[in-house]
Parts: sequence; C-alpha cells; structure tokens
Amino acid sequence: MTRTLSSGVQTAIAAATYRPVFFIRMVFDEGSERACTAPYSIWFDDGSGLSEYIGVGALGTFSAIEEGSELRSYGMSASLSGALPEHLSIALNSRYQGRQATVWLGFLDAGHVLIADPIEVFRGIMDTMPIELGQTGSITVTIENALARWENPNPRNQRYTDADQRDIYPGDRAFEFTNSAVAKELVWGRA
Repeated sequence: MTRTLSSGVQTAIAAATYRPVFFIRMVFDEGSERACTAPYSIWFDDGSGLSEYIGVGALGTFSAIEEGSELRSYGMSASLSGALPEHLSIALNSRYQGRQATVWLGFLDAGHVLIADPIEVFRGIMDTMPIELGQTGSITVTIENALARWENPNPRNQRYTDADQRDIYPGDRAFEFTNSAVAKELVWGRA
C-alpha cells in the first residue's frame, strides 16, 4: 500500500532518535474504543473527528504488521495487559467479530508531542478476542484484513436453500424451487 508521509513524519523517521507510538481504534455497537502505546493520552483526528486515545504505555503491544504483493489475507494482533474491569466487560459482552479496527503509526517530537498526520498502517476486521484472567486480565484481539472475508465470504455457513432463506425471512419463497431446478434438464436452441 502506498502511503504519503508528511514532512514532519519524514523528519522524525530520519532523526537519530525517533519516538514511535501506535494508535488503535476498535468499533463496537456501543461505540469506539481507542488506545495508544504512549504512557499518556493523546488526541488526534482519526477521520471521525478529534478523538482521545487512552495511553496504555508498555501494557499495550502489537504484533508485526505484515504486507506483501501477493493477493492473500494478512493479519495482526494487539494485546492489552492489566486490563481494567470495563475493558474486560467490553471484551466479554460486545459483539466484535467482523467489526472494524484501524491501526496508525505516529511519532513524537523531542517534547513528546505528536507530530501531525499519523500513518494508517493496518485496517481490518476483528476476528477473535481471547481473554486471560489471573492476577491481572489480558485481552488480545486478532485483526484480519478485508481479504479474509474474500477467502471465507459466508461466515455463518449459509446455503442458498429454501430452508436457510426461511430461517432468516419466514414466509419468503424465493428459493422454493431451488432443489427441483438442480435436476431439471434444459434444452436450448431447439425450435
């Protein structure tokens, strides 16, 4: 994916010391959850308006973000150690599968202020969210890019049958003759 880097980001990358910070936004029915790897909260415009990203510091980690030229699904994961009870509640009670998650990479200047225009490095859909409970809670969310849906376009394993259609829309007879049409011999081109 081609990315345009602002001059501030280019300068930060070229500097002898650079201070990267990752941002993640996960969208749930109840709203969006936002976090960043800085030890303090940072505000930035993520395309949905100026938003606060809660700083989790070293408690938040990201797996390697992989890209390639071949047409296949790539994925990544983000983890939060020492999760608060409200985060555990969201992970346990929210519908997250198939919901959007976006990750940005930003840089801080020498005064630990965000340099404008963090770079979107990954956008995908949340797949799994395992939770580990112990003295502290740990949540890991796996995120797959859009091609994951292409490889498995029918996550509910539906079929185009009369029974499946009526499960979703009782009384709909759109697929009533599907089974008889499969065995039907059609002759084309005769007068």
